[in-house]
Amino acid sequence: MLYGGMELFRHTEFEDNSFGNLNMGSQLYHWKIFAPEVGFSRYGGTFRERGIANEPGVYFITPAMFHMNFNANVFTFTPKMKLGKQDAFLSFSPTYNIGTANANGAYYVLDGKQYVLEKGQKKSSPVSFWSFSLGVEGLAIQEEKYWFTIFLTYSNVDANAALSKLDFSEYDISTNNTTSTIGIGIRLYYNPFPVKDD
Repeated sequence: MLYGGMELFRHTEFEDNSFGNLNMGSQLYHWKIFAPEVGFSRYGGTFRERGIANEPGVYFITPAMFHMNFNANVFTFTPKMKLGKQDAFLSFSPTYNIGTANANGAYYVLDGKQYVLEKGQKKSSPVSFWSFSLGVEGLAIQEEKYWFTIFLTYSNVDANAALSKLDFSEYDISTNNTTSTIGIGIRLYYNPFPVKDD
């Protein structure tokens, strides 16, 4: 059974107070309450832009700006458990994630009427973390090929493994940030060969 979906996480340090991921993979089988999955997820988010004033005073235009974002590419392994009947289930999904996190930082200074890049950095780091989801699954339509799930999730995504490697200390800027948070997700499953579960 193949799936594709997305998750949106609440975090006030990011633009629009959120970051997200897109994911795809496969449910390998469903036997009794066990329905393990393997997949791939791509996380990403942009932090709120920071205005930097190196000297105290009142500024109509901030003399410097700092931008920072991250993304992470991870493979996922989920020993999912499902409780319910043939067309509706309650699911619990502990997921182990392993891959690479990437961070980008850019410091801009005002030059006349526009900002120009003074320093940019890109850093990467291996990451591994757990996430946990609780949701409901059901038939998307009255046909066993299509299923959907909606779930609440808590992710320990460790973007800070890469963010902390960015160095803008000469501007007195800290890039450390905790990205563990809660969110909501949705997935659509497709089973080209539907069979009756045991």
